[in-house]
Amino acid sequence: MDTQTSFRVEVFSRKHPLLANLLLLSCSLIFIFILAEIFLRLGDISYPYFTRVDPVTGFSLRPGIAAWDRGEGDGYVRINSRGLRDREHILPKPADLYRIVVLGDSYTEARQVQGEEVFPRVVERDLGSCMAIPKRVEVVNFGVSGFGTTQQLLQLRDRVWPYDPDLVLLALTPSNDVLNNSWKLEKNDQKPYFHLQSGSLVLDNSFRETSFFRRQTALPSKIILSVFHRVRSAQVLNELRRQYRRREAIRNNQEENRQRPPVEAGINPDVYAHPTHEDWKEAWQVTEQLLVMMRDEVRAREIPFVIITTTSPSQVHPDVQVQEQWMLDDKLSTPFYPEERLAAFARDQHIPFMSLAQPLSAVAQKKQVYLHGFPKGALGYGHWNADGHREAGVRIADFLCGLLTKDS
Repeated sequence: MDTQTSFRVEVFSRKHPLLANLLLLSCSLIFIFILAEIFLRLGDISYPYFTRVDPVTGFSLRPGIAAWDRGEGDGYVRINSRGLRDREHILPKPADLYRIVVLGDSYTEARQVQGEEVFPRVVERDLGSCMAIPKRVEVVNFGVSGFGTTQQLLQLRDRVWPYDPDLVLLALTPSNDVLNNSWKLEKNDQKPYFHLQSGSLVLDNSFRETSFFRRQTALPSKIILSVFHRVRSAQVLNELRRQYRRREAIRNNQEENRQRPPVEAGINPDVYAHPTHEDWKEAWQVTEQLLVMMRDEVRAREIPFVIITTTSPSQVHPDVQVQEQWMLDDKLSTPFYPEERLAAFARDQHIPFMSLAQPLSAVAQKKQVYLHGFPKGALGYGHWNADGHREAGVRIADFLCGLLTKDS
């Protein structure tokens, strides 16, 4: 700065001290912001929204997002151009490819672990040696955190068929999917539901009329979100706020349930017993009818439809006393009621079915290994870790290979 310019600045500061201070503060904040953005980008630190509103399923994964998810585990999450937590897949399907589509929720999307550790990838690798499949095997991960069977059926209808799958696998999570399928139990106005009318299912898309959906799809929100996904400082501030709320919720839950074993958030103990409340009876009825609809729509394409069930933390805890205490606290006669009910239902409906709860429980207790949870949080709490995904994937691949061998 030359002498003349310096003099002018000094005169301006004397005449307008408040304005000068505001300008100085603004320049300082801009400088700090630029430094913060450089630091965050060099460190690959970002906390974008992985989901967006969706007119079909209520919400879906945001295409093109790539970031670490460190909320529970440490997974680098990359969403492909079609909104899947997966690599890109060739469309139309090559002739030398046997393609399996996996529908599921957070256990299938699995933001907690690395992309190569998720069970669909384990299944893909293990099925490569299955003699019943003479082609290259590819498994496409359609998992979306928070999805229930309703959204998976809509996803099947709207997005799966262009992939021309040779088999559709539904990874059902009994601990929360039954509840997710009932508006009366979940009361989430940001997603679609099927309701029973005269014994038949009727789709309710009223979420599209909510103020939340309209705001999120309006131009101002789109602009704000576009800026948010480019400004990492804003993402960090939002993440600090979210983590604070999460810690408070965990602390409150621990204080209320100090003597109880840790379980995944969102699990309702009522799903582990024969339903007596009308809302739970209806939730099970809706779920089972959705599964029949899914089976029929898949079989109409002359391909297999298979159901497997994931696990809840207490079902597969390595300490058998934790499981027993959980059953005692919730007055359960068995830790596997949903799996046993679904197995009987699948037999009646001629749907190939595999429950992972019993075999993974045996593995966890024999090897004394935690299949849920992470050292940074709590072992035995939350979603599958890499060991959980590996043990699940190996057994799913073996089950599918046996099924296809028998059918060949």
